[in-house]
Amino acid sequence: MLGLAQREALAPESRTLTDGHIALGPIREGQGAGHGVLHDRGADVPALRDDLRLALDS
Repeated sequence: MLGLAQREALAPESRTLTDGHIALGPIREGQGAGHGVLHDRGADVPALRDDLRLALDS
């Protein structure tokens, strides 16, 4: 999971690994168990991801 979080932190304009990146890691687009669980339970995973990215950018 930390590997996925690190990939999120390495995205443009991110210089630190935060709890938001840790939350984003498991819901990377179409990957991981976290994405599947959220999707199976009716969550709008792309919208959740977008909201988390916006929160990280602010």
